[in-house]
Amino acid sequence: FINNTKAKECRNKVSKYLTVEELQRSAEILARVTLLSDLKQKLLH
Repeated sequence: FINNTKAKECRNKVSKYLTVEELQRSAEILARVTLLSDLKQKLLH
């Protein structure tokens, strides 16, 4: 039981760091996608 709680705490710490990195990456990807879609719309119209 004690080991489980410690493992969960470690996982939570790791997941917090991971989510920050993932958020930054996804934000960059979203920015690129929106830029590309804007360019496509300009080219199409």
